[in-house]
Amino acid sequence: MNKFILLFTLLAFSVSSFAQKSEVPKYGFYGGLGGNYSFVNFSQVDANTLGLSEIYINGNKVQTGSAKGPFSITPDSESKLGPTLQVGYFQKFNNSSWLWGSKLSYSYVGTTSTSPVLEIPQFGSNSSGDTFEGVAVVQSFQYSLNHQFSFTPYFGISSGKTFFYLGAGISMSETKEEVNDVVGYAFIQNDTVNISGEPTDFSSTNWVWGFAATAGGTYFLSQSLFLDLSYTFNSTQTQVNDFKAPFSNSKGPFSTSGELIGRTSANEVTNSITLTVNKIF
Repeated sequence: MNKFILLFTLLAFSVSSFAQKSEVPKYGFYGGLGGNYSFVNFSQVDANTLGLSEIYINGNKVQTGSAKGPFSITPDSESKLGPTLQVGYFQKFNNSSWLWGSKLSYSYVGTTSTSPVLEIPQFGSNSSGDTFEGVAVVQSFQYSLNHQFSFTPYFGISSGKTFFYLGAGISMSETKEEVNDVVGYAFIQNDTVNISGEPTDFSSTNWVWGFAATAGGTYFLSQSLFLDLSYTFNSTQTQVNDFKAPFSNSKGPFSTSGELIGRTSANEVTNSITLTVNKIF
């Protein structure tokens, strides 16, 4: 944030030192469309898994057990081009080249980071008091950031056909987490036994609040048409997802049933460069 303030201070000083008569309108409501290039950094995902099991032989319950284990992964960063829409308003202060304004922006980011096969160690005990160990195997873990809105009030300074601005506000982003093909295995008598049966999928979509900061500049092609080039930093709140699903498996006289339970937490940071063409109404 200190870099934004320093950059804006230098720009404002430069504009003030070489100020030209401003050709920027005194005020205006505007709407624009264009594109963005977004670089998304998916933070480390912290998670915990738990398996609760009941073991049967010939239909008779012979044992219960539970095992759990924490894990963390750091998904790869992703970047992508996408469309942007924005609406806003600006107004100069009386008899001044300084101005204030705000804008509401929508960007489709559409990035997905995929982590390959994960083997998560599980540790616990059974009803006999023995250790109950195994591994949860996940074929892939995916984190996506799709839609992103931001509302940023700003202050700026105008000179000639341009004005520069700096602002900060709030954002709302749609994120999606997918945990694909989860199977729980137990180590029983030197053998690896499939406890949970068929692979299970988990998915969760969230809208999360965040913080947005922006710095940019405009160039007026006419009194009603201008270009807007900006950089935006966006950081979401940490979102927590809870997963839970029953399972059952049988092989001959041996059968199991229980629940797969998990919890994950993560957040995303987006750095975007956006160029839009805007019209004042």
